[in-house]
Amino acid sequence: MKKLVCSVLLCLSLSTFGQIKKKSIGFKIGVNISTVVGENLLDEVESKGGLNLGVLYEIPFTEKFSIQPEVNYSSQGGKLVLDGFINSFGSEPNYHQVSKNYLKYINIPVMLKYCMNEAFSLCLGPQLGILISAKNETEDTYSSFGEEPSVTKETFEKDVKGLYNDIDFGLNFGLGYEFKKHYLLDARYNLGLTSINALGNGSIRNSVFQISAGYRF
Repeated sequence: MKKLVCSVLLCLSLSTFGQIKKKSIGFKIGVNISTVVGENLLDEVESKGGLNLGVLYEIPFTEKFSIQPEVNYSSQGGKLVLDGFINSFGSEPNYHQVSKNYLKYINIPVMLKYCMNEAFSLCLGPQLGILISAKNETEDTYSSFGEEPSVTKETFEKDVKGLYNDIDFGLNFGLGYEFKKHYLLDARYNLGLTSINALGNGSIRNSVFQISAGYRF
C-alpha cells in the first residue's frame, strides 16, 4: 500500500513539474511617457517621451507564478512650458519657454508574474533605480514689437545631476501578453516611492508609463 501511495505521489509530482515552464532569458525595447510629481513644483510638469530597453530573466517556480529580474536603461524626466512677457508693451505673450529634464537611469526591477492563461500575465514588483545622468535643455523663443518684428530662438543645455538623488526606489505593476511562445508585449506603470530631489525642499517623485515589445529565447 505504501509503495502504491509513493508511486502515485511521484507521478503527480512529475506531472506538476512537467507543466512548469523552463527558465528563459530575453530582451525588450520600448517607449516611456514620463513626468515628475510632488511638492513645491512651480508649475504643473508635463509628460515627455523617452526610451527604455533591457534584458530579463524569467524563473518559473509553479505553473502560474514566476520571478522575473530585469536590468533596464530608462530615459525619464518631464517638460515645463511657460508663456509670458519680456520687454513687451503688447497684449499677447511674446515669450515662450520649453524646459526639458532628461533623467537617465539604470533600473533593476524584480517582478512577480502571475500567468492568467497561456497569453496574459499580471506583474508586480519593486524597482531600484540608479541615476547615471541628468541634463536640462531649455529653448527660449521671444519676439520683439519694433518697426521690424523679429523672432529669436536660443537653446541652453546644462548638467543638473547634482539636483537629484543618485538612488530611486519605485513600485512597478502592469500587464503582459505573450504570443507564438517567444514574442512579448508589456504595459507597465512605475510609481516612484522616494523623493529624487537632492535639495530637500519638498518631495519630487518619478512617474513613468512604459510600453515595450520583446523576444524571449
